[in-house]
Amino acid sequence: MKRKVLHFVRKKSQLKASFIQNQIVNHIDFEPTVIFRQGNPKSAYDGGFAQEISSDVKAIDLGDDENHFETILFGFGKQLSFRQSKKLRALVRKIQPDIMHFHYGTDAGIYLRALRHMDIPKVVSFYGYECSGFPRRFLGFGKHYLKTLVYNYADLVLAMSPDMREDISQTGCPANKIHVHYHGSDVQRFVQASRGRKDSSCRFLIISGLE
Repeated sequence: MKRKVLHFVRKKSQLKASFIQNQIVNHIDFEPTVIFRQGNPKSAYDGGFAQEISSDVKAIDLGDDENHFETILFGFGKQLSFRQSKKLRALVRKIQPDIMHFHYGTDAGIYLRALRHMDIPKVVSFYGYECSGFPRRFLGFGKHYLKTLVYNYADLVLAMSPDMREDISQTGCPANKIHVHYHGSDVQRFVQASRGRKDSSCRFLIISGLE
């Protein structure tokens, strides 16, 4: 029987990001489940152009039955209500994951506040903005947010490079909690036939979202 990993994202469109989706669908030793908070009203356009995550992966919308107050609470404060926090803990107890993986340091605090007392290993992946621009937001409250709602409850924090590890450390995360984890790509998916170039130079065009 496979062990279970429970992934957390703030909204469903984040599952289209290849650097998140690949971590979920390519598990070998773990059976993945995803929890997100879409809520009401649901957006007609969910953003993103990548492929939808496989229907084989169970995805649960924590906000599928939220009321008007809960919509406002999350929209302005990015907080779950007492009822939603209780519902979240009940879902985790039902799934019984061996590990919980939170994507984006800024979003981890939404869930960690409710799950902080659950004795299940908690891993948080950082992807950039949350350890560069976010800590300076709101007159430095972003840094306080990370220290109190993320680092206090995370067992492991993943950085994508040594430079990012240093950035995370500068925001107050204990060094012994930070581990560099490279999100590698399967280069066999990108095969370029030779065009008989006479020189050895090669130019790449990279298109990405810049914030």
